[in-house]
Amino acid sequence: MDTPTRHAVVLDLVRELLRAGNFESAVAACEELLDEDHDCAEALLIIADSAPRYAHGEVGVIAARQARIRGLPAATLEAAALLSACEVEAALSAALAATAESPSDARAWAVRGQALELLGQMSEADSAFSYAARLDPERFPIMVRLDDREWDRAVLTGLSQLSPADRDRLASWTLELCDVPPLELLRRASPPAPPTTAAMCENTSGGRLFLFRRNLARGCRDENEVVARVVHALMDDVLGW
Repeated sequence: MDTPTRHAVVLDLVRELLRAGNFESAVAACEELLDEDHDCAEALLIIADSAPRYAHGEVGVIAARQARIRGLPAATLEAAALLSACEVEAALSAALAATAESPSDARAWAVRGQALELLGQMSEADSAFSYAARLDPERFPIMVRLDDREWDRAVLTGLSQLSPADRDRLASWTLELCDVPPLELLRRASPPAPPTTAAMCENTSGGRLFLFRRNLARGCRDENEVVARVVHALMDDVLGW
């Protein structure tokens, strides 16, 4: 099999891996392609987009910057990768550049909003999220707004849907609700936990368990969807960890 044909076959496999959500294997396959062809545009863009999805933002940043050197449209991918790597100030700068370069890029506006909220600039963040929602309401819907009482109810409902054994495993933690993840908590993990994380605990044997309301509500249209997100966060981000 000649090299172009083999590369096409590998990229077809990579697309299948991406559809299945197997981002790590997709990135590994693309890295092998780049060993043979440093200028493989699709491989670079896939790595830039996919590596941050399994907490390897720094790999995504390198790939996005290599893509941009080659004239590829990767400004938003660089901003998203920087955000995943907890380089929030740099992510905001890159997102500002991306929205200036492509004002109709909804994802760039969403990344801009996420960086702003992590820096405590909530009104500016909400404006960016609103703009992303106007551009692409399916991918970036306005998040549901719950008051403190509704959040307490959503969390209690989510806890009630866990098995008794899983509730017992959580009993040693003190649960705290925060709007956004503190950057120092994210950066304490190795590699840093993505700012999109919905739940974290300080250690695996007890302590404080954090649920991040804006990340839990992002993309949800009603309280039932928030409850489902709470259950998923507790099962995957906390109990799975």
